[in-house]
Amino acid sequence: MSMTVDPAELHALADRLVGQAERIDALDPLPPDLSAAVELSGSASAAATGQAAAVAAAVYRESADRYRALADTARRNAVGYVGTDDVFAAALRRVGAGRP
Repeated sequence: MSMTVDPAELHALADRLVGQAERIDALDPLPPDLSAAVELSGSASAAATGQAAAVAAAVYRESADRYRALADTARRNAVGYVGTDDVFAAALRRVGAGRP
């Protein structure tokens, strides 16, 4: 079985993943239509809305962090594949030149 890896595509994937993380970072866990409920301080809806916003913010943060981690992995793999190819190519050149 053979596998072809395009390091440029891995870098492009990493860029797209970071872009997605940035879009997630920009999400508002308490959009304006819900913020009115929070303004009713002391009400049950204010407490529930505030708690829901905190949970949503944590989920957004975790999701964005996971996208960034995937991007880092894609970039490390791209660098690793290039390094592996370079080492293998150098070994082939040595063999072709009659050196170990």
